[in-house]
Amino acid sequence: MVIILKRTYNILFIFGFIILWANLTGCTPDTGESNYIERTVEVNDFSELIIYTGVKVNIRQSEQHRVVIRASEERINEISVDVDGETLHIKGEKTGLFSNTYTPVNVTVYTPHLTEVRHSGNHLVYSDDTLSFPSLTLISENYNSDYDNVGDFDLTIDNENLKIISNGISTFEIQGYTAQLEVSYYSGTGQFKGENLIAETVHVFHRGENSIKVYPVESLTGDLYSIGNLEAYHHPPLVDVEIHYTGQLIFID
Repeated sequence: MVIILKRTYNILFIFGFIILWANLTGCTPDTGESNYIERTVEVNDFSELIIYTGVKVNIRQSEQHRVVIRASEERINEISVDVDGETLHIKGEKTGLFSNTYTPVNVTVYTPHLTEVRHSGNHLVYSDDTLSFPSLTLISENYNSDYDNVGDFDLTIDNENLKIISNGISTFEIQGYTAQLEVSYYSGTGQFKGENLIAETVHVFHRGENSIKVYPVESLTGDLYSIGNLEAYHHPPLVDVEIHYTGQLIFID
C-alpha cells in the first residue's frame, strides 16, 4: 500500500511540475497534426525575410505575397507576421524557454521575389521546390545585433548569385546551381554543405572551425584563417586559395 501511494505521489508530482513549467516558460505543447488548422495572412510586398524563434519555414516562389500558418488551434495565434519597409518579420510570440524541444509552428512563405533571408530562429528554413530568385543572400550571424545564429537552412537553388554569411552553429545544406557563390564564415562551428550545389565560380572567406564543402566548376578562390577545412568536390581550372592557419584545401574525388 505504501509503495502504491508513493508511486501515485510521484506521478502527480511530475504531472504538476510539467504544468507549472509550461506556465512559467510560456510553452504550449502541441496537440498533434490531427488538430491542425491553417490561417492565411495577406501581406504587402517585401524583398527580405527575417525569421525568429519557434517557427519552421518553407519558402515557395509564387506570383503573390502571402503567408500560411499551420498549427494546432491552441498555437495558431502564437505567430506574428509583419512587414516593415521591405522586410517581412515572422516571429513566435510565446515559444517557451526551451522551445527547440517543442514542435515548431509550420509557416509557408509565398513570394515572387526575395533577395535576403536572415535566420534568427532555432528551427529549419527549407524549400520543397527550387528557388530561382536571381540574387539571394542567406544570413545566420549575430555580429553587432541581437539576432540568433543557430537555425539551419535546407534549400534548392537555381540562380545567378548566392551569398552565405555565418558566424554561429548553423548548417547550410544547399543544392542545385548558381553562377556565383560567395561563402563567408567569420567564426563558429557551423557547416556549409554545398557539395551538391554546382557553382561556376566560388569565393570563400573561412574563419570558422568546421568544413565548407563546395563544387566549383570554373574557379575557386579565397582565404582560410582558422582550423576549418575547405573541401572541393571538383578541381576547377583556376584555384587561388591562400592558407593562413591550419585549415586545409582538400579536393574530394
